[in-house]
Amino acid sequence: MRMSLLRLLCVTILGCSFVSWSVQAELAVIVAKDSPIQSLSYKQLNQIYLGTSRAVAQGIEVMPLVLSSTDPLHHEFNLKITGKDPVEWRHYWSRWLFTGKRVPPGVVLTSGEMIAKVAEDPGVLGYVQASDLTSEVKVVLHLQ
Repeated sequence: MRMSLLRLLCVTILGCSFVSWSVQAELAVIVAKDSPIQSLSYKQLNQIYLGTSRAVAQGIEVMPLVLSSTDPLHHEFNLKITGKDPVEWRHYWSRWLFTGKRVPPGVVLTSGEMIAKVAEDPGVLGYVQASDLTSEVKVVLHLQ
């Protein structure tokens, strides 16, 4: 019994260490390489991802994408940009969907799909782990 508890404790600690490590990746906010958008601020991203504004300085309307809520990068990005944890994020968008006054970001399942969708449309904005970047997109903000 004592050995089982010790093993459980070790597995839990290792698991938490792995989750903590995997979620603290460098994120890159991306647009298509031919997009006129050169950079974005945290404030602009907050407004875009919370649906309060979709226009950037150049007067361009952007459509944001997020990774699936099952992806740890989704949670990390939301906390860094909107300050909302997963429950707060779902509640926020449930409320706005009900009123019909804001449109939530589109959802993609993988980083590969995110890059493909962003690369094909200069008005689409997304994020990926920096190590997943390709030449099809350009970075407008690095998130540490």
